[in-house]
Amino acid sequence: MGAKTGSGRSVQQTETALFFSGNLVEHVQTAVRDHAARHRLGIAETARLFAAVNASATDAVVTAWDAKLQYGSWRPVTAIRLADTDGNTGTTADPAWEPLLLTPPHPDYMAVVDARVWGGVHSRLADAAGCRAGTHVAAWALDHYFQPVVKDPLI
Repeated sequence: MGAKTGSGRSVQQTETALFFSGNLVEHVQTAVRDHAARHRLGIAETARLFAAVNASATDAVVTAWDAKLQYGSWRPVTAIRLADTDGNTGTTADPAWEPLLLTPPHPDYMAVVDARVWGGVHSRLADAAGCRAGTHVAAWALDHYFQPVVKDPLI
């Protein structure tokens, strides 16, 4: 799926992988800004939205990096090129395999950007784990942070 050539990706999947190979922070900030404008949020609601999204994203990235450093798993390019060294007779190495996207110099698991599995830089396992962790982290953050302030009517 993530091979540079001969992949089973659709054109849309390739374009999505290329889009998300860029600056993720910029994409997120643009999406939040567009959401605030589209829903005509006031300055306080917009500030709360930016704070909640960025705090949740930061917590998710910390969670992912903790896993990356704990497990140190191979990226697809390494796993595919060295498949004959994994102890599994059912895998075959492809030393010429190249991913669509440039492979980052850090472990695969757990993924932070789901669409990059199409670019050949994340395994499906790392991708699924990252999606689950991100969902849990965001839900926890929204339940615990940035709650509306309830004023005491006696004050």
